[in-house]
Amino acid sequence: MGAWIAVHSVLMVVTGLVFGYAVVRAGVLPRWTGALLMLGMLSMVAAAALPDVVQTVAAGMRDIAFAGMGAALLGVARRERS
Repeated sequence: MGAWIAVHSVLMVVTGLVFGYAVVRAGVLPRWTGALLMLGMLSMVAAAALPDVVQTVAAGMRDIAFAGMGAALLGVARRERS
């Protein structure tokens, strides 16, 4: 499974960077969420060989970015129903 995990890890980082860039460029979702997603993805790569607490912070950046995107979408949905 080692090679498959490596391939999928690279794909995850690349798609996270591309998606983050698309969020920033499109401006439909808050731009800070796209920037934080890209920073989180790069941080995950940089933190791969570092202690667990550093890896957790890197993953947390990515998670906060997705939570921000979700909150923005829920806010739009709520406003459209009103």
